[in-house]
Amino acid sequence: MDIAIVGSGYVGLVTGACLAKVGHRVVCIDKDSKKIEALQAGRAPFYEPGLDDLVAEQHKSGRLTFSTDIQNAADARFVFLAVGTPSDPDGRADLKNLLDSARELAAHLSPQTIVIVKSTVPVGTCERIQEILSACARPNGPAVRVASNPEFLAEGRAIKDCLEPERIVIGTSDPEVETALRALYAAFDPTGERTL
Repeated sequence: MDIAIVGSGYVGLVTGACLAKVGHRVVCIDKDSKKIEALQAGRAPFYEPGLDDLVAEQHKSGRLTFSTDIQNAADARFVFLAVGTPSDPDGRADLKNLLDSARELAAHLSPQTIVIVKSTVPVGTCERIQEILSACARPNGPAVRVASNPEFLAEGRAIKDCLEPERIVIGTSDPEVETALRALYAAFDPTGERTL
């Protein structure tokens, strides 16, 4: 399947590299050109055991590519939003970059794209993103659907957590989206017992 990941930080890069490892075609997109240059040279912008080798291996295979251009998400079946949501001084998640990414993405989505929110966000954020995507989509554009898929990656074992998760949480009220996400994660959950 063709997958785009917007945000190539800890969550986005680990997720993208692991999805590529099980055979998906993945493009990781980030506005930070220096980060993308490092990734294209086979270097992760942070340390995680095994990640440099996994990124280099998947990049060499052609299944994992990197870009600064969000238009590269246009043909993806799944688009993961893995943009950082740092805490405000009052402890609330700062959603500005995430919501801006959704606005920028809206004009480029293909029909039936599923947008998956991987960022750490408060309840109700997926509904806000759905409204943004619906309002900003091109006329007669795609029926984009949004789902939640929180991450459970621990530093130092993130690759193992991604490839062999204890659980995969899917948040959607759309049975077709649930079925599509179960298929996407089938390699990580061969018995279907880890997906909730």
